Amino acid sequence: MEHINRVSGIISETEKDTALHCIEYALKAGASQMRISLNKSVLDSVSLLNGELDKVTHSADRSLFMYIFADGRYGTFSTNNFEKRNLEVFIDKAIDTVRMLASDECRQLPDPDRTAKNADKGTELGLYDTEYHNITPEQRLEPTGNGRRESFRYNPIPRMRATYMESGNCSPDDIVASVKKGIYVDEFSNGQVKIGEGDFTFYVKSGYMIENGRLTAPVKDINIIGNGPQALADIVAVGNDLKIDNGTWTCGKDQSVPVSCGMPTVLVKSLTTGGE
Repeated sequence: MEHINRVSGIISETEKDTALHCIEYALKAGASQMRISLNKSVLDSVSLLNGELDKVTHSADRSLFMYIFADGRYGTFSTNNFEKRNLEVFIDKAIDTVRMLASDECRQLPDPDRTAKNADKGTELGLYDTEYHNITPEQRLEPTGNGRRESFRYNPIPRMRATYMESGNCSPDDIVASVKKGIYVDEFSNGQVKIGEGDFTFYVKSGYMIENGRLTAPVKDINIIGNGPQALADIVAVGNDLKIDNGTWTCGKDQSVPVSCGMPTVLVKSLTTGGE
């Protein structure tokens, strides 16, 4: 079997205008600064079996990534809805969310006068790895176990497998009893992560209030907002109840493969919540 793939995605003037409209609207709506990234990809794939056409697929994806600064605070957001009215509502809510985050007065966009111009060689800031070309082909192809594919119809590509945290020594009941006021998250749904900085937002599908060491009123439809490395550093207790989730989690990267994850009960001393 042979695969022929073509990836493209020409950004239209209309899409550029939409991105500029987002910046203009955000600045009018209360953002002090905003950066936006517009991504678009179109994948055409042709599969041949024994020299005959077997399968033709066409897929397209586009998204807007917004980096919003407001009142000395900063947050990242993404959407694939390009309708201007819907984007305005999305930006209003994003700015409200940013204002609930911790203040970081030093967080701002770079000064354009201090930014390298026409930086296309990779050497302007001394970040180019001069030893890269000394790596042998065998070293580059050394297997890690992360080369996976959806089926025999696809080429293997690097992707995640299973991510989990080991159990600790605390019982879940003791962890809850140690909390005067907090939120017990029973189940997460979708979310987003800015990989470079580690900033994340996750949607709480179900959970409970913790009041004076007891689970009380149920909560849902709220967001947990924080930073990955900081959240790990703020863990003060780890339960002895590690559980690998048997849900249908999927890693999607032009093709879909099942993945798994798991963790015990953990107590994080501080995270931001948003929603009603």
